[in-house]
Amino acid sequence: MKKYTINTILVPLDYTKLSEKALSFAITLAKKCKAKLILINVVEMPTFAAPDGNYADLTYVISEQMKNSKEYLRQLTLDILNEHGIEAEYQTAQGYIYDNIIRAAHITEADLIVMGTGRMNGLSDTLLGSNAFRVVNNSPVPVLTIHEDQLNSEISKIVFPVSEDKYTMEKAYEVIAFARLYHSEIHLLGILADPLKYYMLDENILEVEQFFEEQGLKIKSRKITGKDYVDAILQYCENDTSILVSIASKQDHRLLSMFKQKHDEKLVNMAVVPVLSVPLAA
Repeated sequence: MKKYTINTILVPLDYTKLSEKALSFAITLAKKCKAKLILINVVEMPTFAAPDGNYADLTYVISEQMKNSKEYLRQLTLDILNEHGIEAEYQTAQGYIYDNIIRAAHITEADLIVMGTGRMNGLSDTLLGSNAFRVVNNSPVPVLTIHEDQLNSEISKIVFPVSEDKYTMEKAYEVIAFARLYHSEIHLLGILADPLKYYMLDENILEVEQFFEEQGLKIKSRKITGKDYVDAILQYCENDTSILVSIASKQDHRLLSMFKQKHDEKLVNMAVVPVLSVPLAA
């Protein structure tokens, strides 16, 4: 049987409380699976010009930012080792945030990316997307996004959405790993968007139930009807901070996809609980 293990966790940081919350979650997870942490901070190119047109000034600004970044991460890795006994390394990079995170995931052979995300609203967010979802949409490995309002580092329930499509099982092995690490109960949430396809949903739920039962995991099943897949999940998770939601992310790199918000993008941006996005196999 295919097995998903977490040996290396990549954690993007940017000095904010949000990224520190993601780091705290990653530390808890690393303790459970005895994983190594790799911290990365990306220094973006300044979007302004020097007042006098002297680009040497910008070079100095970037140089100072890189210096501060290295010191920030160096101190964090020492604190993590001394306080938690977890091996940690760090990287600094310059350029686009999501590009460098994806590149680091490849180079370090990370098994998981853990990063913060906030509630995204407005036209600019729809057009450009958050860095978190850009990472989700391009990552070669699962991405665990932690919301700014997340209060709990433990996971007692994992929501496993089941629909009538063929991608239901794509995230199963990652969910097994998390369920065993956190001793979580898996909640199969059957979401029926098209009443004419109820039999397909029932078949998928039965397949998933049998699979998880064979793995000796605790499961609960529930079916709900809803035209909006994401709203159904968000409503189910409302007011429960011990939940993690798992999704299979259909990565889309077409230019036109920038102008259309996808189900997984909406869930990553709007969920106040952790979301585990597993990239679909190519």
